[in-house]
Amino acid sequence: MVDLSKVIKQASELNEKSIDGYPPVEKWNPEHCGDIGLEIKSDGTWFYMGTPIGRKRIVKLFSRILRKEEDDSYVLVTPVEKISIEVEDAPFIANSLEISGKNKECNLKFFTNVEDSIIASKSFPIRVEIKRNTISLIRFPLLSFIIQL
Repeated sequence: MVDLSKVIKQASELNEKSIDGYPPVEKWNPEHCGDIGLEIKSDGTWFYMGTPIGRKRIVKLFSRILRKEEDDSYVLVTPVEKISIEVEDAPFIANSLEISGKNKECNLKFFTNVEDSIIASKSFPIRVEIKRNTISLIRFPLLSFIIQL
């Protein structure tokens, strides 16, 4: 079984070594180590073995090594381990939006629950779905965000 403290240590080291705070997870293809009870609920709360992970620093570290696989599943990945993580709806919640510019020069910058941001663009187009009349789901090619209205 994978030791969660070892994954936290690896994520921290990888984050510190990366230039922009994002380790090159797309380049790593280690052996799959299984499932250790990690889950992201639809409200953006991360859980370990049924208990919420209360430390934002750990959630942020894990978010940096989260990767969406070709089969639409998610894994935490390091150079030596790949661990399944169940994602109920979307891995990140966009909790604020900054609008700049006007007309064709208008930019939408979304800020997430893990202190990341992404600008909607040709490289990151968005598609909006309305679910349950209360939540808009905005999908980017590699990331999904739920905006709670």
